[in-house]
Amino acid sequence: MTKFCLILAFSMVLLCLMVDQASQALRYQLEDWVSYTNFRFVTSIAIDDRHIYFGTTGGVLRYDHWGDRWETPLTTSSGLLDNYVLDVAIDETSHEIFFNTRRGVCHYDPVLEDWRLGGSFPSIPPHSNYQYPNLLPDFGLNFYREEWGAYLTDFNQRRYPLTAHLADMWGNLWVGTAGLGAGKAVLRTGRLKMFKYGPIGKNVAALAFDSQGIWLGGVNMWDDPTGITHMNRDLQTWDYFEARFVDGLRSDDITSFAVGGHTVWVGTLYGLSCYDKEMTDWRTFTSFDGLADDWITDIVVDDGILWVGTSFGASMIDAQGDSLLLGEVPFIGRQRIYDVEADEEFVWFVTDHGVYALDKIMNRWVKLTSPDGTIDGTVTAISSFEDEIWFGTPLGLTVYQQAGEVWKWFSSRHQLSVGNILCLKAGKKAVWAGTEAGLWKYTRRTGQWRVFTTEDGLLDNLVQAILLDGDHIWLGTSEGVTRFYWNDPMRID
Repeated sequence: MTKFCLILAFSMVLLCLMVDQASQALRYQLEDWVSYTNFRFVTSIAIDDRHIYFGTTGGVLRYDHWGDRWETPLTTSSGLLDNYVLDVAIDETSHEIFFNTRRGVCHYDPVLEDWRLGGSFPSIPPHSNYQYPNLLPDFGLNFYREEWGAYLTDFNQRRYPLTAHLADMWGNLWVGTAGLGAGKAVLRTGRLKMFKYGPIGKNVAALAFDSQGIWLGGVNMWDDPTGITHMNRDLQTWDYFEARFVDGLRSDDITSFAVGGHTVWVGTLYGLSCYDKEMTDWRTFTSFDGLADDWITDIVVDDGILWVGTSFGASMIDAQGDSLLLGEVPFIGRQRIYDVEADEEFVWFVTDHGVYALDKIMNRWVKLTSPDGTIDGTVTAISSFEDEIWFGTPLGLTVYQQAGEVWKWFSSRHQLSVGNILCLKAGKKAVWAGTEAGLWKYTRRTGQWRVFTTEDGLLDNLVQAILLDGDHIWLGTSEGVTRFYWNDPMRID
């Protein structure tokens, strides 16, 4: 009887998992949730008629060798059972792709775009000591063979073992490394090209658009690699900047970005850095240069002025001349700034002691208070849209309509149980709040709140950064960055 109960319980758990996976597939299409994380540790490779599949510790990369381009990766956002992939294999009969992950086996039908749990993982040749040919990698890399295998080194003498290999019928050798990602070698010439793909580190706490793509960064967590990543959306290229190898860049712990013209401003835990895209050089300001503090919390460019929020006050910089105009704003004092926002009339600073603003028209500083006192204490996030100002607090969300001086408060009584609000973005159709427990969306038309979590497609429920992108929204989490097609007319959330 006990054995029967155990079998029944196991069957019920498996059924719930399959129903959960199936319900996600019914709600969303494959491209609705697309995530990018650290794909640089490759564990396995498989090839079908059209694609090269690279299993990594962050999901599965897909390279279309017919079109010579990358397709969107497969992660838990798109239906993969777990992002840590141990092996990838193709079933020669059904042509389905099987993935052996830390949580078990799943498989994907590329024709039907359909996921299934379980199944028998296809047999693959045992991993043996492959004798690599002599390869000639890109400039800056060196290739070495040893008795146990092979590895690459870069300019900085960092070592990247080759962890996977597979030859195709067209005379190419596809390789994977531990730390440098995937590559392609032409066996006839020995030329090896390594591919950059995905953010340098998986923790993404800051996002910003420029004319070519998106800047991504985050703070080091659990010894995960960090740095600055730029994704060129048109060229599908990724560039990395690491403080220890870039003169003028002091820290890889990134808190915020602001883009103004050809300059990219970067807030870090150890100062304010700026990157001149035309001159391709870096410079860093610190408290020794007059900044209120080295710990930068947020930055905003407004009318040629860079407003800098720090853990001990605010500073003001000439964004065009790269010179400090005001080391500390006396009206705010030495308070922690959580978020900075600029609109047509005001520059807003939310702090651990309320909300402060510069009235740009009257050229005076004011402190904003609410009738119920909800924004008089700690305010962690702010976003403006038209005449609305949205504030995130430990008690919920408060919105202030400036035209009629109308206040409204959202809390657990209004379907909203958000916990700590980390970021806010207000738009025409919806208002978005990033929290420690998922992404909350307020639909203006219906006045309803709903939450998106990992069950929908987030890589992680800790949402730290938000970028609005038309019908899409970009979300920075502790496990990577996700693009969500939120305004699909065929879907009702």
